[in-house]
Amino acid sequence: MTPPSLTTPATIKSITWKSGCETNLGRSIPCAISCSVPCNRPRKTSSSKPAASRTTTSGADPLPGLFAIRYAETLCAVDDSLGRVMSWLQSKNQLDSTLVVYMGDNGFAFGEHGLIDKRTAYEESMRVPLLLQCPELFGRGKKLNQVVANIDIAPTCLDAAGLTPPSSIQGRSFLPLAQGRQIPWRDGLLYEYYWERNFPQTPTIHALRGDRYKYVRYQGLWDLDELYDLQADRLEMQNLIQSPAHKSIALEMNKKLFATLESTGGLYIPLNPDRTLNQSNLRNPDASRSAPFPDSYNPISNSHCKHNPSLLNRSASTDRQM
Repeated sequence: MTPPSLTTPATIKSITWKSGCETNLGRSIPCAISCSVPCNRPRKTSSSKPAASRTTTSGADPLPGLFAIRYAETLCAVDDSLGRVMSWLQSKNQLDSTLVVYMGDNGFAFGEHGLIDKRTAYEESMRVPLLLQCPELFGRGKKLNQVVANIDIAPTCLDAAGLTPPSSIQGRSFLPLAQGRQIPWRDGLLYEYYWERNFPQTPTIHALRGDRYKYVRYQGLWDLDELYDLQADRLEMQNLIQSPAHKSIALEMNKKLFATLESTGGLYIPLNPDRTLNQSNLRNPDASRSAPFPDSYNPISNSHCKHNPSLLNRSASTDRQM
């Protein structure tokens, strides 16, 4: 099998592009740069998630983890194919001069935060594994802490080939960062997801993911936005959106989010034609009831409710009926 290659005027002999895979299943791949995070996160209670994103089940899973195992098994062919590409490059003495990019196209939640799927702004969904190797360009074992995105892949490959990326590309080459050079870099990345008729459980989401904080804003439903300190709360378990100590941070990130949307033409939510007339928003009569809203969602303060428990019960009952 002949891998795709691009002859360059520099010392790079070829560029190999490999995408669509999210993990390496048991093989040893030379790795120079790692931009991934572990996904073995504790499950978060569904009552702390947006109402439109909550997932409930009508009993214990009889085969826990089976879906995740089968999902990973589908990547075996990708893993084997990549091994063939790497072996071919090594047999041609081109492995050290080839930039290999190994990454996934999206993340996925397998029960983290009580959710499943890829359409949320949590780390499990919006982050993907990203491994690069090319000893002639940079050394092995390095890890980048800067926010790198999939829009940066094409400019990085062009830069490695000695070509100038088109000015119309929003992404930037992170090759200088891989080589240990200090260059100005983004301090936040815009995340966008627009509500889909075929997946009505997830609302329109806009988020700003910075080096430390992440701000998440929901559009089209009545619920709480979210703010997380990714350094102190790597698993995103403590929503700081109502924290007085973080109010200024939330306000600053909200303004920056809308400024970014305005500068990129993102203030107009697209309306796409229906793919089908079939709708997947019907209730399962055998499923359990929706989880109740937490007390923090109620307009009545907790201290006041302690003196009059009937108010809290009445408020919680009203929430469940909405």
